[in-house]
Amino acid sequence: MKTNYCLLFAAAVLLFGCTQKNNIELSIIPEPVSTTIGNGHFTLDSNTAILINNVAADDPTISYIVDHFASMMQMPLEISETKNAKSSILFTINDTNDTAIGDEGYVLTVTKKQIKIAANTTAGLFYGFQTLFQLTPSDIAGKKYESVNIPCLTINDYPRFEWRGTHLDVCRHFFDVDFVKRYIDILALHKINKFHWHLTDDHGWRIQIDKYPKLTEIGAWRVDRSNVPWLEGEAPKPGEPATYGGFYTKEQMREVVEYAAQRHIDIVPEIELPGHSSSILAAYPEYACDDYPYYVAIGPYWPPKAILCGGNKDIIHFLNDVLDEVTEIFPYEYIHIGGDEAYKDNWKACPKCQRKIKELNLQNEEQLQGWMIAEVEKHLITKCKKIIGWDEILEGGVTKTAVVMSWRGIDGGIEAAKHGNHVIMTPNNFCYYDYYQADPLYQPVGIGGWVPLSKAYEFDPIPQSLTEEQGKFILGGQCNLWTEFIFTPDHVEHMLLPRLSALAESVWSPKEIKNWDTFRLKMTDYKNRLRNLGYNFCEGSFRPVIKTEPADNSTLLVTMESEVADAEIRYTLDDSEPTTTSTLYTQPFNLSGSHTIKAVAVYNGEIRESAAKLEVFSSKLTGKEITITPQPSEKYAANLSETLCDGVLGSLSYSDGKWLGFQTNKVEIVINNNGDTFNTIFLHTLIDQNGWIFAPEKIDFSTSDDGNLYAVTNSHSFDAANQVNGALSQKFSFHFDNKISPKFIKITVYGLDAIPEWSSINAGKTPWLFIDEIVMIEE
Repeated sequence: MKTNYCLLFAAAVLLFGCTQKNNIELSIIPEPVSTTIGNGHFTLDSNTAILINNVAADDPTISYIVDHFASMMQMPLEISETKNAKSSILFTINDTNDTAIGDEGYVLTVTKKQIKIAANTTAGLFYGFQTLFQLTPSDIAGKKYESVNIPCLTINDYPRFEWRGTHLDVCRHFFDVDFVKRYIDILALHKINKFHWHLTDDHGWRIQIDKYPKLTEIGAWRVDRSNVPWLEGEAPKPGEPATYGGFYTKEQMREVVEYAAQRHIDIVPEIELPGHSSSILAAYPEYACDDYPYYVAIGPYWPPKAILCGGNKDIIHFLNDVLDEVTEIFPYEYIHIGGDEAYKDNWKACPKCQRKIKELNLQNEEQLQGWMIAEVEKHLITKCKKIIGWDEILEGGVTKTAVVMSWRGIDGGIEAAKHGNHVIMTPNNFCYYDYYQADPLYQPVGIGGWVPLSKAYEFDPIPQSLTEEQGKFILGGQCNLWTEFIFTPDHVEHMLLPRLSALAESVWSPKEIKNWDTFRLKMTDYKNRLRNLGYNFCEGSFRPVIKTEPADNSTLLVTMESEVADAEIRYTLDDSEPTTTSTLYTQPFNLSGSHTIKAVAVYNGEIRESAAKLEVFSSKLTGKEITITPQPSEKYAANLSETLCDGVLGSLSYSDGKWLGFQTNKVEIVINNNGDTFNTIFLHTLIDQNGWIFAPEKIDFSTSDDGNLYAVTNSHSFDAANQVNGALSQKFSFHFDNKISPKFIKITVYGLDAIPEWSSINAGKTPWLFIDEIVMIEE
């Protein structure tokens, strides 16, 4: 039968042989497509032989497997020529292609006499081996077992997406070849198959180019500010030596490419253009527009105004020369050309750039960037290469063959997919692993942002707004690790793990079998595996997450959870600080009225991280049927209509998951009141004009006895176009002298048609309406 791991954690506790003292539970990451549990077990020990079929003994994948039995599992198994070995692991390439599992899938079968991994390709054998490794004890890399029992089972498995990527920025801080290989090993463990290597930026050029040696002689080095946080680094002073940095020789990069290939990982080099080019201009200032401080940027460096001159007659020739040498090193079909955050102030003032715009009959500087990228792409096509660019490349126009990497949320990916371009989804609010993953007070200093493990696990590469056909343009997803505040290998691993496990399930496992509760339980065992492999990782966000939802009788159902499954939660309801002896949370409970909940996680007897706090209140609206027209934006949908009556106000951050966002000038909210009596109703909205979020300019309150014919009984007008600094919550109140009891209520919220003229940059664009809690009370 097909089984999920929620059941396995309860029922499939598997015993090992006489030398194995502890029980373990299956905790395979990413979750396989299907798992069928049998009876009994296979005993893996020093008498077990490795058998191969339809694959050479010296194949790189087989070599990897043999090496890792010796190193990872501390069992030096050998390939046997005796096909009838009593105890064997058979790796076989199928005689007939199994279309169900594709190029990267496998079937892993364990009987009492043999383990068999069958696949169509060596990639499938490799991924099957990674799963087999996870069927062994989580501490197998840390201690020597004489024998290990593997449960009898059958796993059919294959990836959901062809692009399963992870990125590493080596420009802000340089990481040597040994660590890059270690990083690749971590990716291999998680069945990641693309390594996006960010090799050039303002802060360092990391790739040897023979024709332009000054790129590494000058561009690879900057003045050392490693003793201060990134944001505190001062610009270099005249005569200061540039000693901080490094670069990879061609020989080293080819070595890394070969190392990754053995693990079925393709390397995508990124060569930034036309922006983020301080390291180029420090080495070759002739490619700049005008006067520029020619040094490799230290940081902070914002905005990144260094940009290659779009009107320089030799600029395309220079870029093609560089990329010719890049393509000789990296055999994979894709080259990433950047294209992000290219500030064009220099272009606007540069006579050469302006002449080029006129010569090419372009409309603006964005199209000049589009022309540069198209010229580079044409040249790379002659080298049998394709380009990937960050979603900003859409602004200057792209060819149908360019791949768009959507990082500023999902909108760029949606636009590109609708345009017919292939897309790699890497939205920063889910996939930027330089963002904090736990309470900042308990974490190394970081760049900001908030992507805890639970948020990373929510990531789905295909936006709901795409049709089935449009969704086929989504190649997959990727996480990105920028290193402004990350300058040691341990810190890199801490930021990557265990969030990479969440990404792995998002891009490998079928969407319908992903389950946060199951994943959360698996992580306890999986983190022990990482620990024994010697990897550094974050324990997770201990701080409890407090959630509410409408329940019966105008009450709220309160649930609490810590990402760390074996932490206990202690809480109070009276705004007092919880201790290790406060009330223990064991199951969801109901609340009525107003309360301030505070909760802490207790782990190994200690309070971990600061208390979570949530002010909640129930109202007569709690639990009622609410419909909203139109539906909110997919990006700001929270829990849809439940968000309006979940008893919790949104914060002043529009991305906190508590607000409904609408990019329209009219929203209708209809409440089935069932004739309940009340005399006051509140509606909360958000103003954050820097984020294009404006208050309503009018709200109508209407009632109806039949749900069809409504009468407006009250209205509010507001000067929404007035300029407001910062973010604030705007509450609109409707109070009635006498209690009313309509069967149906309609609240119509009218927004501005366009952003006012005083906003010179955004004037005329469609603003957002953000709506949260509606409170209905009888005073």
